[in-house]
Amino acid sequence: MFSTRSFDITELAATQLSLTLMDTDNIKTFGLPTSPLGAFSGIPIIGITEHIAGPGALSTLVEDGAIGISIEPPTGDPARKYLSHECYSTFNAGKISIAMKLKEDVNYIKILREAIIIIDNRSKRARDGDQVLQAFLNDPHKSNRIIYCYISGFPGEEEARPGNDVTVQAASGMAYVNGTSADSPLKVGFLPLDIATANWAVIAIQSRFIQMLRGIPIEDENNKVIPVHVSLAGVASRFLCSQYLDAKQERPIKQRTGNQDNLISLFSFFQTQDGRNISIGTLTDLSFKVFCHDVIARPDLSDAYATNELRIQANNYLHEEIQTVMLTQPSQYWLDKLMLAGVAHAEVNTVEEAAKKPYSKHFYSKTTEGTPTIARPDGRKPELDPAPTLNQHGHTLEKLLGNISAKPAYDFGKGKIHFMPARSKPRIQDNHIEKSHGHRRIKSI
Repeated sequence: MFSTRSFDITELAATQLSLTLMDTDNIKTFGLPTSPLGAFSGIPIIGITEHIAGPGALSTLVEDGAIGISIEPPTGDPARKYLSHECYSTFNAGKISIAMKLKEDVNYIKILREAIIIIDNRSKRARDGDQVLQAFLNDPHKSNRIIYCYISGFPGEEEARPGNDVTVQAASGMAYVNGTSADSPLKVGFLPLDIATANWAVIAIQSRFIQMLRGIPIEDENNKVIPVHVSLAGVASRFLCSQYLDAKQERPIKQRTGNQDNLISLFSFFQTQDGRNISIGTLTDLSFKVFCHDVIARPDLSDAYATNELRIQANNYLHEEIQTVMLTQPSQYWLDKLMLAGVAHAEVNTVEEAAKKPYSKHFYSKTTEGTPTIARPDGRKPELDPAPTLNQHGHTLEKLLGNISAKPAYDFGKGKIHFMPARSKPRIQDNHIEKSHGHRRIKSI
């Protein structure tokens, strides 16, 4: 039977750096970002990440209170150069940034030792070639159990294959499904796989974290490392669940026609007299009946195609018939009729138009110095410090890490990994610890 005892966070992360970063007074003293209160408050999470999927996962956990330490190469995350300041801030606000050459910087292993969770979305070649990381992960003498989340383009045998949002859209069949014909594959005009992969990584980390805290055995844990692997292609398969399951059962994959849907009818866009487009989605037989009777005054269509199966079989004909009716009136006429009838609908807006709608005000948040960002979809808007400049906190972290034993953790002699004799993880000296409301607190160093 597993244990479900509760414990103080200091039991999980009682190391010099983590305790220092958990203390509000010390954070102010050292000018480090202040994490909001949340489920991961005080948990040190290391991000060896770049672009969007990896930083996005770390960002979500920072919004939940985690101490997010972003390790960047000396040249910085490439996303700094192609994302706008506001978009970059959405995925990086509230983080601690340190730049280092991983093969040469003794502080790298010190930071890894402080981790409870590590997120890594580098290529497999880069991960496997990171001797310090691999030695740390394989060291059975780690003081803490850690969750190591790695993000790749592809799973399984093709994990080493380079992949990103656009290449996985192509390889997974997503571009084919999104195209209007078999000869015209079309990638989605934003980055669905990067964003969704970041979210799935967070879900997987949260699941393993709760499992770890509850004392539930984790079968694939090895050397105190709990692995989490999320691939963009795996996420794509969730988006394409219907198509992949049809392929698995050797059913034909239907190519869509225009904006029509292959699973549900009526579920499409229609042009109106003034050239505007309206999206209409009748998910049930009853809503289709209401649409036909109360909106377009064509009860004959409802009588003849009363079930979704019949409507799918006659999808093209239905679309043409309804389109003919929709062209007889301007968009506002139909919007009013649809609203009165309670049928799901929407104007087809440009992003500029959508950004002016009343509901869009809930999309935005901002950092403590006012940079606009995109808010969490759950409505919470934690106050985060601005996205750090490259290596903004490097000097401070080096100063803090300097108080931790500088002995090398591993010997890399002759290109092989040799574990040094086991020793306890460095702890802060007693004269630096004081009692504060029943909890340990680190005095300013």
